[in-house]
Amino acid sequence: YEEALEQAELAVAADPAYAPAYVARADALERLDEVERALEDAEKAVELDPDYSDAYRSRANVYDSMREYGKALEDYDKAVELDPGNAKAFNGRGVTRSHMNEYEEALVDYARAVELDPGSARFYTNRGWCYYDLDKPDKARDDFDKAIELGPAIPLAYAGRGAIQGDSDEIEAAIESFDKAVELDPEFAYAYRWLSWLHNELGQYEQAMKNADKAIEFDPKNAYAYSQRARAYSELGQQEQAIKDADKSIELDPKNAYAYGQRSFSYNELGQYEQAINDASKAIELDPEYAYAYFERGYAHNELGQYESGLNDNNKAIELGYEKSSAYNNRGVAYKALGQPDLALADYGKAIELDPANALPYSNRGVIYEERGQRDEAIAQYVKAAELDPDYSPPREALRRLGVPGY
Repeated sequence: YEEALEQAELAVAADPAYAPAYVARADALERLDEVERALEDAEKAVELDPDYSDAYRSRANVYDSMREYGKALEDYDKAVELDPGNAKAFNGRGVTRSHMNEYEEALVDYARAVELDPGSARFYTNRGWCYYDLDKPDKARDDFDKAIELGPAIPLAYAGRGAIQGDSDEIEAAIESFDKAVELDPEFAYAYRWLSWLHNELGQYEQAMKNADKAIEFDPKNAYAYSQRARAYSELGQQEQAIKDADKSIELDPKNAYAYGQRSFSYNELGQYEQAINDASKAIELDPEYAYAYFERGYAHNELGQYESGLNDNNKAIELGYEKSSAYNNRGVAYKALGQPDLALADYGKAIELDPANALPYSNRGVIYEERGQRDEAIAQYVKAAELDPDYSPPREALRRLGVPGY
């Protein structure tokens, strides 16, 4: 845009009465976030040629950047009235309508822009994001793919494709798309934020933290980035730092249910179960469908001996789709404490099915077998748990109690 600005400066100097030169300079300045100067140039273009469609389109772009959406729409309307073939004006009006959450109306404008200029990657990119906001992922993906095919490379097109892939659990593919986005725009905070989440999902917590750092560097008010960094810290056992980041995320966005859920996990890890329950309850208040918050609250209730509440919360977590080994193990603990060992065994079995490397359900199943006098079965469960997690003491203590050598 600096080069475009230089060219526009020369054009204005060559002919101070030439409206397109002011439009070119206004467009370059708007892209460089110099909106006040851009507005002056766009208004000068309108003054010089009141019938010039692109002058109104340019001023509308500036108004949109200033979040004066009503004025932007008026100018876009004027631009397309003067020139019904002005594809950029239709695209711009679509952008403004998207900013106003008028997505269906925006789609009409984007469709017209694409019809007028089917070779514009930017128009497909913008329509793709509109489809994404309307929860039409297949159409969004088609538009992002088309934009990437057309070129030149647009970071937002790769980010859009990455978002679709991430939402579809295509984690590796999404990382590749977002990596391309930040290669094209090394200050793209949105892409770094997504990369942080994606690497967290893969258990790559150091990489997740680095990407969250980048997101925060380029967007210090990015609440989601702080919550993702909190998640990475907590998974790495740094709970105090995790809580600080969750605090910051909540400060920036008090309605961020995810941050409350993440802080609940850290409080559970620190044995601060009442605080964990408070945070999980707040997360549920903000998002009643947030399965993970029920899971964390259920865990805290179990640890406090509140097994009925623990059972209810783990039931709800599983009902909402939290099909994790830990959820079934926790529900099994509640069933066992409430005198329903058969239901507990069923849940421990499900927990093992979901994650055969989870030592806890083996150890818990061993307890029930031992209480039933099934010594050999109990020993087999304890041995498996001790093999899976040599640092987890309960199965080793049980094996010593049962006189098994080597433990």
